[in-house]
Amino acid sequence: MNIKYKGKNYSLEQGSTIEEFIKKYDIQKEYKYIITIAVVDNNLKELTTHLYEDANVELLDISSKDARSVYMRSLSFVFLVALRKVSDKAVCKIEHSLSNGFFCDIEEKSNPISRHYVSNIYEEMKKITDAGLPITRSELDVEDAKEFYKNDIHKLGLLDYRKDEKVNIYDLDGYKNYFYGYMVPSTDYLKIYNIRLCNGGVVLLGPDVNNPDKLTEFKHEPRLFSIYSEAKDWAKTINIPTAFELNNAVKNGSYHDIIRYAEAYHEKKICEISDVICRDNKKIILIAGPSSSGKTSFSQRLKIQLIASKKRPISISMDNYFIDRDKNIPDKNGKRDFESLKALDVEKFNEDLDMLISGYEVKLPVYDFITGKRKDDTDTIPTKIGEDQPIIIEGIHGLNPALTEAISSAYKYKIYVSELTQLSLDEYNSISTTDVRLIRRIIRDNSHRGYSAEATMDMWDSVNEGERKNIFVFQENADIMFNSALIYELSAMKKYIEPLLEEISPDSPYYKEAKRILKFTQYFLSIDDESDIPNTSILREFIGGSKLVD
Repeated sequence: MNIKYKGKNYSLEQGSTIEEFIKKYDIQKEYKYIITIAVVDNNLKELTTHLYEDANVELLDISSKDARSVYMRSLSFVFLVALRKVSDKAVCKIEHSLSNGFFCDIEEKSNPISRHYVSNIYEEMKKITDAGLPITRSELDVEDAKEFYKNDIHKLGLLDYRKDEKVNIYDLDGYKNYFYGYMVPSTDYLKIYNIRLCNGGVVLLGPDVNNPDKLTEFKHEPRLFSIYSEAKDWAKTINIPTAFELNNAVKNGSYHDIIRYAEAYHEKKICEISDVICRDNKKIILIAGPSSSGKTSFSQRLKIQLIASKKRPISISMDNYFIDRDKNIPDKNGKRDFESLKALDVEKFNEDLDMLISGYEVKLPVYDFITGKRKDDTDTIPTKIGEDQPIIIEGIHGLNPALTEAISSAYKYKIYVSELTQLSLDEYNSISTTDVRLIRRIIRDNSHRGYSAEATMDMWDSVNEGERKNIFVFQENADIMFNSALIYELSAMKKYIEPLLEEISPDSPYYKEAKRILKFTQYFLSIDDESDIPNTSILREFIGGSKLVD
C-alpha cells in the first residue's frame, strides 16, 4: 500500500494504523510538537485509524487548532477519570474556556473542593499519563448507544438527531463516555498540563497556544468568570442549559417564549448599562469585542437607551484616525498591519477627545480610504458637545489603555461585548464561543457582502490572531461585560449555515472544518418561524432583517 506524505511515497502494510506509519518512519522527530491527529484525503482521522488503500496523509501537531483540540479533549477525559478515582460521588461539568484553559465545575456535598482535593486529582492524572494507558474507541449502533445512555437524558436527546448510524464511545481505564470529537491513542501523548483551583471549581490547563512545548499561563479572569456564571444561572432559570432542552422547546413550540425571554434579558442588561453611564455622568463610552459579537447592534441599542434617559449621544469613528497609508510601515512580509494601534494617530485622537469634553469646538478628521490620507478639513463643520452628550466609540482597541492614555479614567466607561454562549451539548461537551461567532460571520458575510463560506473561513485565522493580540489581552480592563449570546440562536441560524457549508467541495482546504461544524449543527432542531425575533435583535445583524444595522 502506498502512502503519499509531504510529496513522497511510503510503503505501508495494508491495515496498518496511522500511528504505526509515524513510528515506522520515525516521523515524530520531524516535528517540534506532538502529533495528535491526521488528515487523510482531506478528512480528519484519529491516529488509531487503519488504512486499507493508497492515501494522501497530512499530520498535524498541537501548533494547529485541530490537533490542540484533540489534545485538550483527551486531557479532559483523563481529568474525568482521575476525578472518579478521587471521588466517585463528584459531579463534574466541563463548562467553558477560562483563564487560558477549561473551567470544570465540580459539585460534591461531602467533600469541599480545596487545594488538597485538586492536588489529589493532579496526582491521579499523573499516574494515568505516566502509565501510557490506551484510549480505545468502539462503535455502537445508535439504538445500542441509547441503551447505554438510558439514564442520561441529555445524551439520549442528542442521539435522536445524529445523522451517522454509528456512535463512538471512548474507554479509558474502564470508564466509558461519548465525546464530541477525536482522541489521542494513549495517555502518554499528554505530557503538558496542570490544574488550578479557581472560583470553587478547577481550570484545566494545557499547552500554550503560541508556544505549545510550554504550559499555558494561568490567567485570573474574574470579570469573564462572573459573566459566564451569570449566563449559566439565567439558562437554569429558563431551563435551557443544554441542546436537549432547546430542542424540546423547538418541538413543543415553547421556543417563541424563549426568544422573548432572551431578547428581554438583553434589553434589561443594556438598560442597566445606560443607567450606570447616566448616573456616573460618563463622557466617553469605549466599546470593544471580537469579530461577530454584535458590537454595532449593541452600540445602536445603547444609544437608544441613552436617548430615552434624556442624553444626546454622538459617535466617533476610530477609522477616521488612521495615519496616512504611506506612513504605515510594511512588515518583513510586505504587509501593512491596519489592526495595530500604531496604525492610528493616537495623539490626535486624545487631543480631540480632551478638547471635546472640555467644551471646545473640534474639526473631527475624515479619512479617505481611496487615497489613504486624511481629507482636508477646510469645509468640515466643527463638532461641539454639551453636558448631556456622551461620546460612543467602537473599535478593537477600545479597552487598550494606550488608546486613551491622556484622558482621565473618571470620564471613561469601557464595555467588552462578546458572544459567550451559556449553552452546552451536554455535561462534558461545551460549545465553543469562537465556533458560534464564525457561524454568525459566515452568514453575515454571505448575505451582506456576497462572500462564500470559504472566503470567510480563509480570513478567520487572521481575524482570530488579531483578536488575541488586540482584544482578549485587554478584556479584563472593561468596566462591564455584555454577553451578546442568545440562547436560541444556533437553532435560528441552522437553516442559514448548513447550505453554505454543504457547498464546500471535498477537495477544498476548508472541507474538514465545514464537516466539523456540520457535525455540530446536526444536534440542533431548526427554528423556521422567525416572527418573534425583533428587528432590533443582535441576531438580526447576522441573519438579516435588522433595523439598526445596514
